[in-house]
Formats: sequence, structure tokens, C-alpha cells
Amino acid sequence: MSLLSKNIAYFRRKKGMTQKELAEKSGLSKSFISQIENNNNNPSKDSLYKISKVLNVSMENLTGEYITEDTQILKLLINLTESGKVNWKRISDPSTLYDYIYYTDIKETRYEIYETLTYDKKTLIDTTHLEIRDNQDGYISKITMDSLDNHIYLKDLIKIIRSSIKDNDPKYNIINDLENLLDGE
Repeated sequence: MSLLSKNIAYFRRKKGMTQKELAEKSGLSKSFISQIENNNNNPSKDSLYKISKVLNVSMENLTGEYITEDTQILKLLINLTESGKVNWKRISDPSTLYDYIYYTDIKETRYEIYETLTYDKKTLIDTTHLEIRDNQDGYISKITMDSLDNHIYLKDLIKIIRSSIKDNDPKYNIINDLENLLDGE
């Protein structure tokens, strides 16, 4: 399956549309949309433009990077954390199953990152994952590091969270004060 076919199917599903609905709204046939999504036909620029307008995404989004729902969630959490719109907290795990647990609440949803690094015969095993829970209904989703994109974005998110937590940690201010004193400031 090509990147273009994956992206068209992804954005169509994201809009909650069937192939038939996309075809009707774009003025293309359902079989043509099916052929594109199954990588059996390449759309012309005109057809691609029609599809992008119906899906309300740029043509570059359709031809560019494949974005899964998990990747999109991770990217949005990175942007929200970097901008300071979302603040994370770190808690200790009393069960000692995880090295660190980070969490934040956004509206009625809790996001929890469970970070675990273990070694098995000198091989690092990283079972870090993000769990998303509705505060009223419970478990929604789990994002694991089973794909390269998820691995990269989850690790980036953890780095940003660590940095933001460090910046807000009173011990960090003490360290800065002591370092400044040592430097003669």
C-alpha cells in the first residue's frame, strides 16, 4: 500500500466517511476511490485536489507523511506540552513495575505514560507506553512503541515532559542557586 493510498484512507476514516460518501462528495466514482486506497490506481492532480478538498486536508498531507491516529495523538501531546498548555506530573510507582509514571488530565481524559527500561541478557527492553483513560468511563486506548513513529514520538514526549518537570522542580532552583554560588555570581 502506498503512502498516498494509506493517507487517503486514514483521512477519510478520520472524517467518518465511507468510500461511497467520499466519491459522491468529490464527484469521483466509488470504484476509483477504492482503487486508489488499494493502490491499484493513481489519481491525477485534479482528482487528488477534489479528494483533498472534501477531506479538508492539503494535497501535501495526502502525499506526505503517513499519520496514524496514535502518531497524531503523540504529536499533539508534544505540541501542547512544549507550548505549556499541558502540564505533566511524575509519580512514583508503589508496585515498582515501572521506572516512572507521568500523567496529565485534559478535559475529562487522563493520559498516563508508564516508562519501563529493563535489561534481558544485555539487551535493553523498553516497554514504555501511553494509556488514555476517560475519567468517567475508564480505559480508552493504549499507545505502545510497536512502530518506529510511535517509538520516536513517545520518546520525544518523555524528553519534553522531563524537561518541563525539571524546570518546575524546586530542587532544580536549588541546584541553579548552588551552581551560581560556585561560579561566584
